[in-house]
Amino acid sequence: MNTNVSRRLSSELKGLARETLLGHYSAVIGTFFLIQASLSLISFTYANFFALSGRGSLLYNIGMLIITLLAFLGEAGFSSLLLNLARGNQIRIGDVFLPFTRCSDKILITSLVKILLVVFCFIPGLAALLASAVYFHILWLRLLAAGLLILGDIFSVYLLLLFSMTVYLCLDESSLSAVELLHASRELMKGNCFRLFYLCASFFGVVLLGVFSLGIGLLWIVPYMEMTIITFYRELRNEL
Repeated sequence: MNTNVSRRLSSELKGLARETLLGHYSAVIGTFFLIQASLSLISFTYANFFALSGRGSLLYNIGMLIITLLAFLGEAGFSSLLLNLARGNQIRIGDVFLPFTRCSDKILITSLVKILLVVFCFIPGLAALLASAVYFHILWLRLLAAGLLILGDIFSVYLLLLFSMTVYLCLDESSLSAVELLHASRELMKGNCFRLFYLCASFFGVVLLGVFSLGIGLLWIVPYMEMTIITFYRELRNEL
């Protein structure tokens, strides 16, 4: 699927992303702020409601899971808006709600699959860590636990990169099933995982500055990062 792709440098992808956002920052940042503020308000209100009511933790955890799934859809909605902008289309607030009406089930399924894959990556390391806590005098067991946890980190990052295109593919190919979306992302990312990792890592400095600005800078940085990844996706799809 990703043969004959013209590979651009990270700096070129960032430049294209900035050009796309130029003149649209207020609308994009405003939309991003409203999505994050709405999710934060829902989460804060729900948490305080349970704190005051003293209800059981099971119901609380179920509710927080629903809010987390809602956050996945909110992020997909923001990606939908940026994807339309990247293609030169007129952006509308309705773009944010597109995933809710077109492919919410597939986005949630693929997101849960990715979470489970990450969890499975850490099971061997956590099991070894538990064993090393019981048999703390066995040095090789502690070394094994550390090694397995490091491998778990590496494999989890690799899997997240491999299946990182599922949301964009779902927005473009809503007729595909969740399994087909995961397969399509894997095919698209073959030979490109390190490129995306390097691209994301190149934002480390500005993200750090955004955090030090009490998160205010992230209102600009996160849309910029997302648009850059969308530009990367469009390159893989031979759109650029």
